[in-house]
Amino acid sequence: MSETSGGEVYAKHITERLAAEVERKKTLEGRGTTLVTTSSTLLTIIFALTVFITGKEASFKFNNDVAIWFLLAALLVFVASAVAAIYVQTFAIKYTVTSAQSLRGMVETNHWNDPADLAQRECAWHDMETTLSIRSANDEKAGYVIGSFVLQVAAIFLLGVSLGIELF
Repeated sequence: MSETSGGEVYAKHITERLAAEVERKKTLEGRGTTLVTTSSTLLTIIFALTVFITGKEASFKFNNDVAIWFLLAALLVFVASAVAAIYVQTFAIKYTVTSAQSLRGMVETNHWNDPADLAQRECAWHDMETTLSIRSANDEKAGYVIGSFVLQVAAIFLLGVSLGIELF
């Protein structure tokens, strides 16, 4: 029975962390999609309710001007939430990957016969660099996801206040 070296254990751990961060990136981008969909749906509902309440006539007037300001604030906050979610979903945040030069260097004849522990350490180093940079980008995206969600909750609250003022 051969004994596993510490390097093998570390390399496996680093590779697993890299896979976990890549999966986290996909999850965060999926949440961004969900938040965009939710914001769009809620904005559609707001406009539908506005048409339903006011009717086809353009002569509808709010009973209280303060309600209008809360409604406008809710709309702006929904838009801000959607923008944050779109950022998470679509904009690529740069992260470090193994350079083309390093990849080519690994298969050159002068490196191809390197000892296994040296090659393993080199690969683990590159995986670690990528993992740390993806983690940093994921942390940034997670902040935008949380911000977008908080903005949605705030917009729903503002909408509720607007309706409450208008109806009561």
